[in-house]
Amino acid sequence: TAGALYRYFSSKDALLVALALRAIEALGARLTSTSSSPLEGIAHACHAFIRFAEQEPELASIIALLVADPRVLVPEPTQAAPIAQALTGALLPVRARFEEAQGQGVLQPGDSTERTMQLWAGLQGAVQLRKLERLAPNLISASRVALSLAETMLIGFGAKPAQAHAAMNP
Repeated sequence: TAGALYRYFSSKDALLVALALRAIEALGARLTSTSSSPLEGIAHACHAFIRFAEQEPELASIIALLVADPRVLVPEPTQAAPIAQALTGALLPVRARFEEAQGQGVLQPGDSTERTMQLWAGLQGAVQLRKLERLAPNLISASRVALSLAETMLIGFGAKPAQAHAAMNP
């Protein structure tokens, strides 16, 4: 019964937080790359996020609902804080790749945390196009839009266009 859930969770918010943490953990497990090139590592994370959204749509939806949806679904900041901490932790490998790329001069100097969040937000938005893709498959490819967006962002961050293209299209 629905009431049985409250033996394990103190509230609906606590249940939502637990679901979000599980989803973010599953996503984070996919983002680390062993590639020697920092741009390839960033590209790996982009591809991994897109595959995650395709292969684990329920988990991706939970993340989108609790993190990307503009509505406040968990109003108590102390309950919601672990979601932000988990997402920040899951994205640390991407942030490290941005720092590595800047250190090697592959990207122009910039705030690696901000760049990581910009990239994640862009990819999160692009994968939402799957709903439109389902209704008009000849109109748009959500994956293609996401990868093109990531490539454009890398170029905007200072990557040479050929390097960004090669990294995003292995």
